[in-house]
Amino acid sequence: MWKALCDLAKPSSEQGPNYQPEDLVAWKKLMKDKRWYVLQADKGGKTVIWKRDHYLKEALRQLQDTSTYEVLSRDEVVLRLKALQILKLKICRLLVNLKCINKAESTRILHQETAPPAIYFLPKIHKERREDTGSLPARPIIAAVGAPFKVLDEYLAGLTACLLPFIPGSLQDTAALLRDLARLPRLPPEAKLFSADVVSLYPSMDWVETLDAAVEFYEEHIKIVSDFCSEKKILPPPPPKEFRLVLSTLLENNIFHLQDSSFYRQLKGTAMGCSMSVYMANTFMYKKTRSLIERPPVGLLYMGRYIDDIIAVWTGSNDDIPSLFDEVIDDNVKLTYVFGGKSVEALDIRISIEENGEISTCLYRKPTEGSQFVHWSSDHPVHLKRSIPYSQLLRIKRNCSKNEDFLIEARALLLKFRARNYPEQVLNKACEKALAMDRKNLLITGNMKILENEEQRLVVVLDYYQPLVKILQEGIREFYSNFQKFPLLNELEHLFGPLFSEEPPMIAYRAGRSLGSMLGPIFKKGPPRT
Repeated sequence: MWKALCDLAKPSSEQGPNYQPEDLVAWKKLMKDKRWYVLQADKGGKTVIWKRDHYLKEALRQLQDTSTYEVLSRDEVVLRLKALQILKLKICRLLVNLKCINKAESTRILHQETAPPAIYFLPKIHKERREDTGSLPARPIIAAVGAPFKVLDEYLAGLTACLLPFIPGSLQDTAALLRDLARLPRLPPEAKLFSADVVSLYPSMDWVETLDAAVEFYEEHIKIVSDFCSEKKILPPPPPKEFRLVLSTLLENNIFHLQDSSFYRQLKGTAMGCSMSVYMANTFMYKKTRSLIERPPVGLLYMGRYIDDIIAVWTGSNDDIPSLFDEVIDDNVKLTYVFGGKSVEALDIRISIEENGEISTCLYRKPTEGSQFVHWSSDHPVHLKRSIPYSQLLRIKRNCSKNEDFLIEARALLLKFRARNYPEQVLNKACEKALAMDRKNLLITGNMKILENEEQRLVVVLDYYQPLVKILQEGIREFYSNFQKFPLLNELEHLFGPLFSEEPPMIAYRAGRSLGSMLGPIFKKGPPRT
């Protein structure tokens, strides 16, 4: 059967490599053209050529909302950054005294760059153009890598990551939704599907509500965080009061610039690009929907939520659906609805109710989906390129509950890989392995598998250079073998138990600069001044 499927999917012609040298010259020329910005779409990965004046219209439309953003002068920014450095010093001293961080970590936080990051905007090509500006709406993103509190932000995000799976009603990924759907009993004939989406959740969250929800959940589950720290052999987490202090500092001091020409401070919500945003958004939405989760009304057979996207099974009328969320919506939080009936799209699956009341799912690709697989001739490690077809086939098999849907989607996928010059033997091997995999095992996420079989292996990050791959692998193995025989390490392990995995460090290859990475500086920082 699979051979016949492969034969049907063979392309009529082949394409060349990713790009030729002359293509790169043309690409750079386009990016220097002052009339346009070339950037990624908000969803789907497609490349968008956007008029610069349209980009700026949309940026200013959002930033001129005085209820969300406060305009700052350059001098005010300098003064605020000095004050923030003093505030960081106080927070670090507090955390060191509580033995939540050590002096080395405190030094790292204090020595971090304190320059305001850039804000940039990704076009929502799946939305209609706005009537007031004639431009596409866009999602604001803060390039928070150099933000004054980025290290503290990452510190809290690392501590609270273990809490995300414990937030009731919250879906971590597609596999979690599929597991929920698989547990549903056969649905009655009147059952229907719908979805609800919060309009611009991140910039809309009230600070007091956000802090209350985040700290309340943290305090209720502090033992989970403490056990996580103990297991990882890291210092204990801060108490709820100090956790709130650090979190409020992150929320209330989000200062950024637009192309280094104007400066702003966010007055509500959290920034896309802040590491703690996912935890805050999830706890905020959990508090909003808690009564629906704990005391679901008659007719609400299922409700799951992926951050701000709600998926539900309902037996009542469509007219009654908005009233279910009366306690959720307010002046800041608004919902839009999709009344799907017997079918609705959620995340990357299409959910359907069959005539017998059972739930079925298949792969769903958004209309704006434009991702492209790396070309086989690209200078990536061969084992990485071989893994891509297999992983993509597993994703299809996981999402498709019916075998016929899997075969249709797999055939379409093979066409894409053959167009990228993937060898037949690589594709055939990936197909054989995917067919042999039990779909039930695929509903267990990779993260869950890691938690069950966790190894404290070190990771060495290197630039990929083919001639040195084997030399580096052998050198790392030899070094690690000698390291494990070091007398002091044996003494420490005798006192504290195993500190490192018996396996040598894993090598993670750093991604080289892509064409897409060349896009950022212009629309983030503005064109060079002449």
